[in-house]
Amino acid sequence: MPASPVSLAWQGGLVRVAPSGGVTLSPGGLSGQVELSLAGGADFIEVLTDLDVVEHEGNLGELSIGQRVSVAEHCQLRWVVEVPDEPVEPVRLDLWVRASPEHSMWLWPGGADGLLVVLPTCARGPVLVVQAVQAELRVARDPGDGRTVRLTITPGGLVPGRRHVVQLRAQVMAGVGGLTGLLPVWFAPTRLNAGEPWSAPLADLGVAVGPEVVVTHAVTGSMVDVTAPAGRHHLAVHGPRGVTDVVLHVASPLAEIVASLAERLLARPGLTPAGALVVHRALQSGLVRRTAQAEDMLDRVDWTSRGDLLAIAFGSERAFAEGERAMAAEAVREVAELPVVPGHARVAALAALAAATLGAADALTGLDNVPVGVGVAGLEQQVVAGRRTAGTAAALAAVIGRLGAGLPGYPLGLDPTSQALLVGLLEAVPEGWPEAAEAASTAQGASQQLLADYASGELVDPAPIAWLLVSG
Repeated sequence: MPASPVSLAWQGGLVRVAPSGGVTLSPGGLSGQVELSLAGGADFIEVLTDLDVVEHEGNLGELSIGQRVSVAEHCQLRWVVEVPDEPVEPVRLDLWVRASPEHSMWLWPGGADGLLVVLPTCARGPVLVVQAVQAELRVARDPGDGRTVRLTITPGGLVPGRRHVVQLRAQVMAGVGGLTGLLPVWFAPTRLNAGEPWSAPLADLGVAVGPEVVVTHAVTGSMVDVTAPAGRHHLAVHGPRGVTDVVLHVASPLAEIVASLAERLLARPGLTPAGALVVHRALQSGLVRRTAQAEDMLDRVDWTSRGDLLAIAFGSERAFAEGERAMAAEAVREVAELPVVPGHARVAALAALAAATLGAADALTGLDNVPVGVGVAGLEQQVVAGRRTAGTAAALAAVIGRLGAGLPGYPLGLDPTSQALLVGLLEAVPEGWPEAAEAASTAQGASQQLLADYASGELVDPAPIAWLLVSG
């Protein structure tokens, strides 16, 4: 008869350890579960079971590994790795993490201080945090589905002929608000505007930076100032527990990104709806020179046949700029016929503003039959209308958590356009709402990250910046 999993109860919920060594965490108050297992198929046997501990021993390729899962205030996962004197290739330990569909994940692959946060996708609630204790947590592979990630949990290449201890800690916390307390004591926010220094008490630690980054030590005290041009920059902080990776996102002003992107778009044939919106804003703001060629390219964008929210946003703004009443009325009609998805409420509001301003208020009746959206789209409708329901607070908390609430790192499985849509939603939160301050600071950080990626050239798609413009 096959062996059964062993269940351990802890303050955070329940842990099940399979005979194969796989670990399943079922956090209390968080629906679904999170699975953790060593990559590569470890050949484990169970050697000890008690009320608060399960131990396995076995092999993973050339490695002899002992695994210990114990519970108390936290759940501890510990591996003792014996590396042969002459390994065939550099050795590392990888861990697969898989979350249930009800979850989303935020990752800081920060090495010695890295952490992974599993949080509810659509509700307020507790979060599960998996944190490096005696480990260096980095990404080995991200399948891109947002619920699965393969993490390397050891430094690059374990030393041959030695025994290594690797340890992670899992704990459940009330929400994302308290997670900044898990960051290293020297940590400072890593999303900056161009010209701002990053200041941290690092004088007693080693800091390795690229040639474009300048490190300045204070005459007295432990503060270090790091300055860098706009873009994304990597720092390595060498501390007693290992190397912590820090990524600085230095954001160019939005106007600079719009101008630069518009120039590139005008140098190519044809414009997408996103590109047309960017170019239109650049011309209206005087960021690029108005030419017959630019106007002709905008005139050629057939925004009415696209069935695309950004196309209608462009049509609405073009109608407003040119005083085209019929064009504004058509924008209202077009948006009223589209499915309610994220971004719909803000584009509908933009089209309605253009129509009302240009004397086409009679067209607004078409918006009366727009259905109530679900999920993020429904939340956006509430926010834009300034209308709260019983579920608004929890839904907003989920969006704030999805964008990290000020944590370093990035959301798994969330592309830049989707991030920009969530930024716009949070920016639209009315000032008088209790979530307004946290929503604004979270949106600002996420926006700075996107603008830094544009400045570095890692992001060239006009769609995210177009959505930022729709919101602004």
